[in-house]
Amino acid sequence: MHLPIRVLRRPAALAASVAAVFATAVAPAAADGSGQVVLRFETPETFVMYNADQGSGAAPNDRFAVPVHVAASKGGEPARNVRVVVDASGLKGVARLAHSDGCPAEGAVYTCAYGTLQNGDGESYTPLSLLGVDGVEPGDSGTVTYTATADNAATITGTTRMTVGGPTLSAPGREKGVSGLAPGQPANLTARLADNTRFATEQGVALQVGTSEGVTLTALHSNCFYTGRAATSAWCTFPTKAAAGAAYRTGAPLVYTVTPPGRPAGEVTYTWSSPPSRPADHPVRGTGPPLTLVRTAGQDFDDRDVRVGITTTVQADYRPVTATVRGRVGDTGGTTAIDFHIRIDRRVPGAKGTIRTYGPYDRTPANDLAVIPLDASPAAPYRRFLGSAWTWTAGVLAVVVLAVTRRRRRRNATTAS
Repeated sequence: MHLPIRVLRRPAALAASVAAVFATAVAPAAADGSGQVVLRFETPETFVMYNADQGSGAAPNDRFAVPVHVAASKGGEPARNVRVVVDASGLKGVARLAHSDGCPAEGAVYTCAYGTLQNGDGESYTPLSLLGVDGVEPGDSGTVTYTATADNAATITGTTRMTVGGPTLSAPGREKGVSGLAPGQPANLTARLADNTRFATEQGVALQVGTSEGVTLTALHSNCFYTGRAATSAWCTFPTKAAAGAAYRTGAPLVYTVTPPGRPAGEVTYTWSSPPSRPADHPVRGTGPPLTLVRTAGQDFDDRDVRVGITTTVQADYRPVTATVRGRVGDTGGTTAIDFHIRIDRRVPGAKGTIRTYGPYDRTPANDLAVIPLDASPAAPYRRFLGSAWTWTAGVLAVVVLAVTRRRRRRNATTAS
């Protein structure tokens, strides 16, 4: 079931998988400071449904959302009884449709009840699920149109071009990891890809590179766009028409650095796609020579995402901090330095315990072991009395139970005779 999703701004995750330009529906202009309620769609101009080589085997795609926003206006009046009608009949021949529980459908037309939307706020539904079909080519497309109405706002309409992407580009999956990388020391990564489909990448290729926290990319290449100068993500586009069955590598390495003071471990990831597109949150363009693709021998890659694990020279030195455990025999207690409880069962002069710490990035084992001294006092008098009383009570209870048992046996024997 597809439930409403709150929308307070343009969703970045959606922008990453579609064209960076959003289609804003045409609506009557409201004067600044007026109290007029105005609706606005925040839908993408284009949306990739699945890749051509996947055909009818493509996984269902339910990521197409129709966000409706209420422009902030004087007085803060909400939009009442907002409804959106989505017409997907224009996808015939390029996609199959699966119905949504959240938006009832009649054929290829879906009706979504958004209800009352607060002023300056918005909401979104994913009205339908898209399924692939066989016999399509990369670039084939159709359209989805949508209309929003409200009791107190003008009707708006919008259209998104729904495209068939591809081909699906493969990568090696897991590259050889890097170990002993010092903070501030640059390292190189040569990205590799294979087009193991029957389609060429007629519109070019895109490479997306990401890093974990504490690892940054160097903004070098003019055909790459970065999230910043100390970037954690890059999006590179290539005009190369990768041939079906061919493999390639980047003509120069991508450069990354562990940011001081550094972390014990991190990773770099990358993935390929076609046709190329660029997310809106990568505003910084590299200034160096463009990154190129070099053809190599064919590769039987079968993964989409690649991970390069990194271990650094930074260590996490764990050292146990202990204190003397003090208490009476029979007590259960602890100290401010030890975050667990210790029970004192009996008093043994000179008794002590040990504790050892362990961490995967602790490279100083000499301080991993520490002693826990014990200062035990005799049990309190009332504990000794309670212990004796319980023993005496248990003995009486055993005698009583035994006597009752014997009496029952005798009664049973008399009845039987």
